[in-house]
Amino acid sequence: MQTAKESIRQCVKTYIDIFPQEYEAFKSQPKQEVVSANMDTIETKIAEYPENLYALILKTLDDDQMKWFGTKEGVKWFVKTFPVFGVNYASSVI
Repeated sequence: MQTAKESIRQCVKTYIDIFPQEYEAFKSQPKQEVVSANMDTIETKIAEYPENLYALILKTLDDDQMKWFGTKEGVKWFVKTFPVFGVNYASSVI
């Protein structure tokens, strides 16, 4: 899925270039960690996307790339590559 990763990297770069104030504001806002649970599973949100970035990703990736991006592997790669979008990101680090 190298092409998906390359496309996402380009989307993030484009997003930061087009919306620098929004990006800076996003970095400094506290992230909401959300946990949902039922009888069988517990899910924790690990990434948060600004609306404009997510719209850009949706427009750029094809169906197969979006499926990969929505997998556990895809989300973990995204948060590892772009930690600012991780829920546990501490804005004081930057």
